[in-house]
Amino acid sequence: MGFQRGGALATAGSANLLLNALPIVAGVTLYHEAIPGGTLGAARVAAFGLVIAGAVLLARGEPTARPGTAPVEAAT
Repeated sequence: MGFQRGGALATAGSANLLLNALPIVAGVTLYHEAIPGGTLGAARVAAFGLVIAGAVLLARGEPTARPGTAPVEAAT
């Protein structure tokens, strides 16, 4: 339904967030999984942050033309 009502990039960003971030949050919350200290813990937190950032960037949507300008066409 997301691809029918919304843009492809916005839907892909939301799906990426749900499919990748939700299991991570559920594992930490439901199973009380501890985040290790040191470099490994920092790498896990950074990876989770990158998943969130990637989903947000994809969900921003497709660029639209400003009023009074010609629409931008994709290069083929």
